[in-house]
Amino acid sequence: MVHSVLEKWVDELVPAMLSDELHREIATEIGMHNFLKLSRLVGGGDFYVPRQESILRPLRNQKIQEEFNGCNTKELARKYGVSQRWVYQIVKRSAKKRT
Repeated sequence: MVHSVLEKWVDELVPAMLSDELHREIATEIGMHNFLKLSRLVGGGDFYVPRQESILRPLRNQKIQEEFNGCNTKELARKYGVSQRWVYQIVKRSAKKRT
């Protein structure tokens, strides 16, 4: 019975009801239902959220590997905001993984 009451409350809960400003911002951005899912997953514990750049880095590296043709290092470096040397490092690591 308590569980069904709580489920009904979820639909009435709005971010403005949360006491912590950061929690209100997160709930507003991702929605109350997702905020509650996050709470069930990590609530009560310390939780580190990496920067967006760190999360997207593997995809950026994959794109660089896919687009690399041996002659476009400067173009890729500019496009993805990395140095030409870093483009070579990404491509080199990819080659090592395949061998």
